[in-house]
Amino acid sequence: LYETTDGGTTWKNDTASLPSGVGYLDGVSCVSASSCEAVGSSPSLGGGYALSWNGSTWTSQTLPSNVLGLNGVSCVSASSCEAVGGSTSGSGAALSWNGSTWSSPQTSSGVGQLYGVSCVSATTFCEAVGSNSSFSGGAALSWNGTTWSSPQTSSGVSGLQGVSCVSASFC
Repeated sequence: LYETTDGGTTWKNDTASLPSGVGYLDGVSCVSASSCEAVGSSPSLGGGYALSWNGSTWTSQTLPSNVLGLNGVSCVSASSCEAVGGSTSGSGAALSWNGSTWSSPQTSSGVGQLYGVSCVSATTFCEAVGSNSSFSGGAALSWNGTTWSSPQTSSGVSGLQGVSCVSASFC
């Protein structure tokens, strides 16, 4: 983990502040210098993990047991985030953060793994991308604040790793 506090002029290694057992850091989203969420996967922890940053320390958060790993996170406020990854059932998974707990993941048939997510507003619109269930094409889903849509899949794309949305009609 590297961080900068001077606009990117100087970067420093900050892995010493991470909780024990944290493995691969795959996604980070910050809404301020004192409010960040980080997600990843760790073989030593047996699956996915989520961490919160309060401006001085990282704190481990409890995830549902069927989360295999998390690859991306997007926060619109300190109490509104979506994280995506994979579940123990072998399908893509999406979880919501309400400021105190992560929800049970919503899994989606037709999706093998989700890698990226971008939220304009976690209560009205997010887009998640990844691979289809056979890992031979891309997959994209939309969040309407309540449920994820059926995945749009494509065999012409080997998989989608990231997404950035500026509105519900432009990603």
